[in-house]
This record gives sequence, structure tokens and C-alpha cells, in this order.
Amino acid sequence: MSSAGHHNVETGHHPEEAEGHERLMSDLGRTFGRELGWFNNTSDTAKIIDTQLLNVTGYDINFVQKHHRVRDILEANTRYAGKQFGDFTFSGFGKSAEDVYRGIDGHAPMAAGFVDAEGKAVDKKIDLRKMAQLVKIEEINGYLGFNAFKQEELYRRFVNDEDLIVHCGDEDIDLRELCPMDDMKDFDFADYIEDIKKYQIGFQWLGNVRDQALKNKHIENGSNTLFRRTGRKNPYGTDEMLWMPVSTIASSNDARTDVPKMGASARAEGHVHEVGHFSETNGTTVAFDINFLKIHRANINTLLEHNKTNTRMQHAAVALGPKEDMLVKSGERVCPDGSNECDDDKKISLNVAVVGNNRKGMIYDGMRATYDQAMRSIRGEGHGLSDQEAD
Repeated sequence: MSSAGHHNVETGHHPEEAEGHERLMSDLGRTFGRELGWFNNTSDTAKIIDTQLLNVTGYDINFVQKHHRVRDILEANTRYAGKQFGDFTFSGFGKSAEDVYRGIDGHAPMAAGFVDAEGKAVDKKIDLRKMAQLVKIEEINGYLGFNAFKQEELYRRFVNDEDLIVHCGDEDIDLRELCPMDDMKDFDFADYIEDIKKYQIGFQWLGNVRDQALKNKHIENGSNTLFRRTGRKNPYGTDEMLWMPVSTIASSNDARTDVPKMGASARAEGHVHEVGHFSETNGTTVAFDINFLKIHRANINTLLEHNKTNTRMQHAAVALGPKEDMLVKSGERVCPDGSNECDDDKKISLNVAVVGNNRKGMIYDGMRATYDQAMRSIRGEGHGLSDQEAD
């Protein structure tokens, strides 16, 4: 993660400050990462929010852990809205985050609903706290490699209370047991709100950096807090409103509100942190978010617009590290699709770019730093990231 406005030399920003902020995530990963559930030091929206919250609260890890419990419920309500779960579509709980806060505060039932193909409400209900369990299950499933459930099957099996057991070698991994539901019965919402009031100055600052983040092409740092109704009343009867830390989706969506208004050339100058998962271990981009790519890179069509793309983004697009060069073989005899999997008489002479070398390119190091230890901790010591899964 890089803080708003700071990155590498080619952009004209201050590299020494960028390195400091990128080291911060690595340092936090070593000191707090395990307690916050981090599997790696690869940048994503959740870790960015954690890092910002730790910064402005004076590294109050207990508060950030409290927020995670609220965050996952908010996340579930937004992430799964409109998603298909077997025969039905999830329609969510309430109309706003305020309704969710009120349900948590009152320890009340939070029955989320489903609709049929025609958009009509059906009898099926599920408690939103249980849906929050799926947020964690999805995260773990993402580290199961070839053993993972496909999303459609995972969703269907989850809402139908079918088993979520994956077989890995001699081990059976029960995702429901690995990610138990948090019923929130012991959660003190009043205490959570008091902490938020204590940190209001810092949270207000976080909520107001969106325009700066947009200007400096680091929109991932924007909207980590939002000014919201808490579901409570002030002593004089009006709705209580505070700067509240939010879910990853709420942060990502609000931060990108004005991105579509930008011209293609301006969007082309954006950094990889805005659209991808950046390994702070070695500076490679190990994954892109297709939805963010559609927002940030839409309609960048002309050569002039593409030439605005910074070097790190160009390298990331072809799976190279920021200072890594590809090997180009001239006049190589290959199949029309660039592979070697065809008869010799069908091969043609092409210039071929080779990214990495025998799985030793920086992208493979970044993939291993992101996935290997996490996979070992979930699947067992003998089942880290395989070369085939990295491919």
C-alpha cells in the first residue's frame, strides 16, 4: 500500500516517502498482521483500511479488531446484494448501514432476504451475521488453489447448509469449522461508538482525503471512513452522525465516485494500487481487480492515451516487476498462438516475449510471497503454492 500522493520516481512524486509508506505495511504485517488476520503483505483494500486506522488511532489494535467484526457484517450486506445463491438472489437486510448498526446495537434478529427470478420476495431468510461468515470463508477459499470451490457452488452450498469440506492430500478441511460464525452476542456497540468518538479528528481527516487521493492517482487511500448515521440518537433527539470506518466495498465504491468523470489520459496515469493487488515484498502486481480495471482503464484507446500509462503499470500488465525486463527472442519458431504445442510444419517465425524464466521471474516470487505460506497454514505444510497453481 502506498499513502495518497506518494509513489515512484517516474510520476514526479517523492520516492523516499513512497518507500517509507510501503515499508509501513510490511512492518505492520510483521508486528500486527497475525492478530489482524493478514496472510501476507500484499496490498488490498482491507489492509489499506487497517493500516490507515492503525495510523490515526495510535496503533489501537483492539479497536481495529472490534471494527473487523462490524466490517464483515456490513461487507456481507453489500457484497452479496444482487448475487445468485442457488435458485434465488440475495436482497440483503434493511436499506442502509444505519439499519445494520441498529441491528448490531440491539442484538436483534437481522433477517436478510432473497428474491426469485422475477424480483419477488421469497420465504427464504438468513441472518446477516451468518452471511458475514461467508466473507471469511470466501477469503480462505481464495487460498485453496486447485482445491477451492467455484464461486457458484460455494454460494449455493453455503445458503443451503450443505457441507463445505475440501479434500487436500490426506486432509479434509471444513471451511465452516475453520471460519465459525460470529453471533456478536458479546459485542458492545456502545463501547465501539465511544472509541469512534475518541478518534473523530483522525477519522474526519481520513474521510476528507478522497480528493487528494484522486488527484495523486492513489484512490485506494480515499473514503476509508464515511460520515454516517450510527442508528442512535443524540441527547437532544436528532440522529447521531459520526465519521465511521467502513467496509472494503463501501470504501472502494465511494472513493471511485468521481473517477468516471476523469478523462482517459488522466485515468491512464493511475497507479497499480488502484486496480491491483501489489506485493510489498518485491514490487510485483500479483492480481488485478476486473471491476476496478473497468472503471480506471475504460476507453483508453489511443496511442496518446496509452502513452500516459506509467512504467510500473506497463510492467504489471505483462507480469513483470517494476525494474524487470522481458526477454524478447527474435525469429523464434512457434505455433500461431505463441506456444510450442503444435507440429513443426505448422510453426511460424515470430518475435516472442518471455516473461520470467523457468518460473523464476519476479512475478513468481510475488505469487509465492502472497500465497505460499497462507496455503501451507490452511492446506498443511506439504501443500504450499505449486508451480502449476502459480502459472
